[in-house]
Amino acid sequence: INAEYMGAEAEAAQPAALNWLLKLLEPGSSLNSTMWKVLNVIFSTLYLLLYLMHDSGIERIHVIVFFCLLTGLTASANWLFYEITQAQMAEKEANKNGEDKKQQ
Repeated sequence: INAEYMGAEAEAAQPAALNWLLKLLEPGSSLNSTMWKVLNVIFSTLYLLLYLMHDSGIERIHVIVFFCLLTGLTASANWLFYEITQAQMAEKEANKNGEDKKQQ
């Protein structure tokens, strides 16, 4: 369902959660702080589920492996978002400095 193709009246009829999800799934929209927060909430929920599985007596190797995989995924995703954020800030600073030099 893409509200862009259906018109403004169809977009108003959609629930707010669906509009938010559609906006989140647009290309390039995932490079913002909201997506970073959502992803960390998802990772935290997965950590909680793995802890509950471990705490309930499921002491299988699968829980340990999934915990290690989740830790690596969390670290790499947060590192990627950090690097993207730093690059965006550096680009904005360079653009700002370039505009200042043009004005002088």
